[in-house]
Amino acid sequence: MEIEVRPRGGLLTLAYLAGIYSLSFLPGLGMREGDPLVALASNLLHIPIFAGLTFCVFQAIPAREGRQGIPGRFAALTFLGAGALAALDEWHQSFVPGRHASEGDFLLDIVGIGGMLLILHLRGLREMDRSRKIP
Repeated sequence: MEIEVRPRGGLLTLAYLAGIYSLSFLPGLGMREGDPLVALASNLLHIPIFAGLTFCVFQAIPAREGRQGIPGRFAALTFLGAGALAALDEWHQSFVPGRHASEGDFLLDIVGIGGMLLILHLRGLREMDRSRKIP
């Protein structure tokens, strides 16, 4: 299987990933001990952050055209790759003072990854449906 990488999309993905990891290097800011709504909001931010990473990967390594939605192999590789990065991020946080690895945060990362793949798949199906209707 040959993989095409778009240079701008690849750079965007690397920059986005560097942003995620730079945030992970920040020592605990005491959010978990403070206001529970702030803690909830900071935890829920894992979903859009990893959805964004998945979108960047999609821009960097495009699925082949002419198929409905996202090809299963592409979706599986993207899910596994982004999931591995999420697991590494949580593991890394266990070494940062004031931070800790959290299974709940990892699951929220997975929700973001899967949610973005679903959105991209449905968008691809819609585009294929539109292209069939145009003579």
